[in-house]
Amino acid sequence: MSLEQTPDVTPPDESPEPSPQDEGWLRLDKRKLLLDPIGAVRSAIFPIAAVIFGVSSLDGIWWVLAAPVVVTVIALFGLIPWFTTTYRITATQFQMRKGLLNKSTSTAPLDRIRSVDLEATVLHRLLGMRKVQIGTGVDSERIELDAVTTERADELRAQLLTARLASTNATVPASPVDPTDPAVLAAPSALAAPSVLADPAAADESYDGPVSAPPTPSAPPSTEQVLARFDWTWVRFAPFNFARLAVIAAAIGVLSQFAGDIDVDYAEIAESTRAALRIGVVVLSVVIALSLLVGWLIISMGGYMVQWWALRLTRDAGILRMSAGLLTTRSISVEEKRVRGIELVEPLLMRPVNGAELATLATGVGDGGTTKILPQCPTDVAVAVASDILGDAHPLRVRLVQHGFAARRRRHISFQWMSLILLVLGAVGHQIVLPMAEAEGELWWFLAPGLLWIPLGVVLAELSYAHLGHFLTDDHLVVGHGATARRRTVLEVDGIIGWVFDQSFFQRRLGLVTLQATTAAGAEQVTLTDIPEHLAVRLAADATREPVRPFLTGRD
Repeated sequence: MSLEQTPDVTPPDESPEPSPQDEGWLRLDKRKLLLDPIGAVRSAIFPIAAVIFGVSSLDGIWWVLAAPVVVTVIALFGLIPWFTTTYRITATQFQMRKGLLNKSTSTAPLDRIRSVDLEATVLHRLLGMRKVQIGTGVDSERIELDAVTTERADELRAQLLTARLASTNATVPASPVDPTDPAVLAAPSALAAPSVLADPAAADESYDGPVSAPPTPSAPPSTEQVLARFDWTWVRFAPFNFARLAVIAAAIGVLSQFAGDIDVDYAEIAESTRAALRIGVVVLSVVIALSLLVGWLIISMGGYMVQWWALRLTRDAGILRMSAGLLTTRSISVEEKRVRGIELVEPLLMRPVNGAELATLATGVGDGGTTKILPQCPTDVAVAVASDILGDAHPLRVRLVQHGFAARRRRHISFQWMSLILLVLGAVGHQIVLPMAEAEGELWWFLAPGLLWIPLGVVLAELSYAHLGHFLTDDHLVVGHGATARRRTVLEVDGIIGWVFDQSFFQRRLGLVTLQATTAAGAEQVTLTDIPEHLAVRLAADATREPVRPFLTGRD
């Protein structure tokens, strides 16, 4: 159905009304004019430094003039986004236009918006602004408004999420009217078009005009429930997570780039070494070890507090919301009905101190559908929160069904491949590379890495098999996996959309199979490795009978 077109009756002496395509567009906050130049200069700090150092090698004062000129040019380019970025909310879409030469328009149907997350760096917070990220779940890309006020950001999140619900409800078709019904004949007004047709946006889905605020239902009273909050005692788990070692390695790599430009007095280094040896090797080793330990404690615990400061995990009106951060604050929202499962991770070093991490598996949100909602924290807290989200504590505590001797043997064989590779490389290095270099060395030293890996591989294989298993409850598929980190993935049975059976040549000989439960949440699959064939078929049939029925033989 389309609306009746009205003729243009605009008087000749009056200017026509602006096209709906050009109405309602809003700019970002003017404080972005300060934010973007600073960000542009900060992101180009290394090219700026390279230009300045390059010009400084020339004679004269050119390098003094080059620094402010380069910084000013880059800062001016940072002003462009504010002039070229506009956005608006129509009755059916969120739209954003940006670009100076290459212009682009990003649109997100209101009924497809899955998440509206807020983020603020230190500069954002000083200026009273937030970054709004709008996700539709189609891919990992999001529509991003880089600079809106804190109040406007909260309004946008509430408006877009409630507008999505209103848009979804508006698409529900009305009950058909039977013109032969006596009740309809007695009340001809029942055949009239519904009142919603008085609204052009509701009558024609192709309408793309602006509206000041999409029709939204009245907000329900707040029923916020706090699931978890930051606890100072959780900081004790930070030193047992070595993920921050990557940051230290990157810093060392950057510093090493400038090491060649530093003048080294080798005589002074030799004298310092002799003085240190006079103190004693043992004492010196203890001092170095304590220094490294204290440094690691400061870095790990400081990084933990900066990232997870003021953590707050809440549930309100069917939405899980996690906010945290000291310097850069983040607020992530996950709609509970889109959460299809959870993943509980217990790293090797945190298990003795009873620590774990928790993430949700959802459709259309997070990084690949996985959203970390709890950092390293007590296992009891993570299990309690996971049980609350799932609505059932049994999947978190149930004992898994192990995959048998064949799977255990494959674990050992797979880990001992590394031993074989290291031994072969050591033998080749001793017999071929060493003679070519006209050097000498004992064979033992070349074979030592492979020999040391053998017992380590045995330990890793046993850990991997101990964590391997599965269990099927009435509502959830529980999968255990991991070697150094023990992982328990819980997936709703209703979230399973298919199965993939995969067998290698060696698995066929042992009667094993790799079973993948495909889903729209998380990484889009949950894998059960080296499960016996009969258990794999039984598991798939018990979880989703109808899709597997055509492949069953001798079963009802």
